This record gives sequence, structure tokens and C-alpha cells, in this order.
Amino acid sequence: MKLPLGILASVLGAAVAFYLAIVTVVALPPEGFPRWLAIAGLVTVSLMGGLLINGGSIQDYRTVSRQFLQTANLYNTLQSRLCPMIYSAMEEVLQRRVKQLDFAGDLNFSVDAPIKGLYRTVGSTYPPEDPGRQMELEPEEGVTGFVTKRKVIAFAPAAWRAKPGDSSNRPVFDRAGNLVGEATPLRDVNRGRISVGEKWVYCRPIFERSTTTLWSNRLVGLLVVHSSSDDGDALFKNPHFQHQVDVLASDVAPYLDVLQTLMAEER
Repeated sequence: MKLPLGILASVLGAAVAFYLAIVTVVALPPEGFPRWLAIAGLVTVSLMGGLLINGGSIQDYRTVSRQFLQTANLYNTLQSRLCPMIYSAMEEVLQRRVKQLDFAGDLNFSVDAPIKGLYRTVGSTYPPEDPGRQMELEPEEGVTGFVTKRKVIAFAPAAWRAKPGDSSNRPVFDRAGNLVGEATPLRDVNRGRISVGEKWVYCRPIFERSTTTLWSNRLVGLLVVHSSSDDGDALFKNPHFQHQVDVLASDVAPYLDVLQTLMAEER
């Protein structure tokens, strides 16, 4: 094992200085040239040891700094290359699974993930130019905030139904259609990104899968179902629909696990 120069110099300097101190105190006469020579040698060795220790420490620091920068650059490169692949894979899963559903005519599906403090859309069946893909929801905002806080499955009327400036909250229902609370209004910037054809929204939390335990309450994302049907709430209460959404959430969960690791989100 290779010892750092700073550690080697400190050990050697301390040993020599200690030896000279013992000689000075015990072996040499209390006065005279030999004693002053030993003292001068002790001071010189101490100064040289200090310089060597500091020089070695600086050299070690520069080496560690270079290694850290190289690691950071490699990590950024890995992140920039893998994240687009994960986004594409989730979109492919959504598109493929939605085509297999027999009730998807009035539905769109999105996957939201916590990235840099906001829930952002990382996969969707909306067209690429749809403004809904630019949603950036705060943790306490809208139905997303309600679901992420309580970590339950819920649905609610679309946010655009509320008038601009209206402070009233939207009712939120569980899978059986029972009223379980209220969702705070969306910010104006996000309300303007919702399709006017959207009538209902269904949110299903997705929990991490890459865990050593059989359970985890850490959210890695949300599967959001957007309905343009007036009676979309009836579909959301259908057990068959709920099962299909659960299966789809399981399909995208591994991608969200990897994405959270790459983005270094806090656990």
C-alpha cells in the first residue's frame, strides 16, 4: 500500500524531533555548545517537517481534487446519456400498454417524477408539442401534492374548471368514490398548460422497487391518467381499470428507480 507523502513526512519528522528532545533533556549537559546544537537541530527538523507535511498535504489535496473532478465529469456524462434513454423507454412502455387497453379512447397517460424539487413530466402519451408535457408541479400543488403527501391513490375534477383567481379547492376522491379531502389550486402557469378538454384526473403513486426491504414508502413518481370524458369518474372507480393502472405503474417503476438514482434525488 502506498503511503501519502504528508503522512510519511509527519511520522519521520515526529520521530526525529522526539529523539533530539530526549537527547537534549537527558544525555547532554545543561549548558554548552552540544546542547545548543541539539536545540538548533530540533528547531530545524521541526520546520522541515512542517514544510514537508504541508507540501505533502497540498499534493494529496490536489490529487483528490483532480480525481473528484474526473468522477464528476464522468457522472455528468453518464447522466446526460442515460436519462434520455430512460425517458424514451418509459414513453415506449406507455404507448404500448395503452394500445392494449379497451377503455383508453378518452384517456391520456403521464408519468411524473420528483426532479430538483418539482414534479416534472418524464413520459406521456400526449403529442410532443402538447403543453401538458411542460408541467412543473410543486410538492404541495394540486392533486399531485395531495397524493404525494398522503401517498394514496385518488382522483379529482380537472383544474381548469375552477375560475382564474378562485381560491376554492377541488374535491378529491378515493378509488371507491368517497370524498377524502381537497386539492389546492394549481399555479396559473400550470393551469394554463392543461388541455381544456380534460375533465378528470387520476393519480397513482409509484414507490421505489430497488430496496432491500419488501416495502418502501419512498415515492419515485406518479402515474397520472387524464380523462376527457364527462363520466370519467365512473371509469376511475372501475376495479378493472384500477388493476390495469396498477400493472402499468409496475412496468414503469424500475425506470423511475434508475432515474432517481441518476438524478441523485434525496431519499
